[in-house]
Amino acid sequence: MNANTVRVEWDAIGISASLVCLLHCLGLPFLIAALPAFASVLPGSEATHQILAIGLVIPAALAALPGYCLHRRLAPLLLIVGGVAQIGFAAFVAHAMFGEEWEMPVTVAGSLCLVIGHLLNRSFCLRCPECSTGRACEARPA
Repeated sequence: MNANTVRVEWDAIGISASLVCLLHCLGLPFLIAALPAFASVLPGSEATHQILAIGLVIPAALAALPGYCLHRRLAPLLLIVGGVAQIGFAAFVAHAMFGEEWEMPVTVAGSLCLVIGHLLNRSFCLRCPECSTGRACEARPA
């Protein structure tokens, strides 16, 4: 397994985590509305959102930083960093500052940014001849 394989897998994990976050945000209200008896045991608390937000940081960093070092493409890096920032803001700040109604749209926007950023990063890795050789960030001159 070379460095590129690890990077591409981190993009896949990042995409998956972002999609889970997106599905959680979009699907949970419908699930709660359909199953009010189970609303108290569903993962929808503020702590759950904060744990999910923290969990997104690792695959985002492990995919975006090496991807940027190799490809020097700013768009995936900005989308991933922006998505993490939006989700972090929603999980830790928006609820307290602006109320619950801001939390979901900010989180959904952040999740979409993360998914698009990871997909872009992955597409650059899959088309890059240097990635197939497993060259590290140091291999690319600044």
